[in-house]
Amino acid sequence: MYNLALMYYSQNRNKEQVKQYIGGYKGNDIGKILIEIWAGVFNSVEERAVAACSEKRESTWFIKHLLIHHQKSLVDKLFHHLEFGKRIQEQYTVLYYASQILNGKEKENNLRLRIPPELETTIEDVLQNIKDEQERYSKIVNI
Repeated sequence: MYNLALMYYSQNRNKEQVKQYIGGYKGNDIGKILIEIWAGVFNSVEERAVAACSEKRESTWFIKHLLIHHQKSLVDKLFHHLEFGKRIQEQYTVLYYASQILNGKEKENNLRLRIPPELETTIEDVLQNIKDEQERYSKIVNI
């Protein structure tokens, strides 16, 4: 049922069915966190996201999809967490800069000047992709 829920999530369809499928899944997968956010179920999201990062279970996909689902404050907390924040900032540099821009922190510490020139286009591409995905996920398909 989890795999079916994940497929429906990626296709952005059957949200009500997904709530039923994911509710019965007992695993502690980062996909479950994202599916629940998408379905409007917010069970200890911050605590579970912190645990995933503490256990090094996060991924580019996870962080990017948190941003797609408007969890930019949560992503900011993850990137500035005392235990693992520096590690994930270094590991996901492009997403770190993208999240700072999405959180309106461009003016703080001259963020745009600190972005390495070779990453500027990539960051802009990621920001555009996040915007496109936000638009796609805003249109629910019920089949």
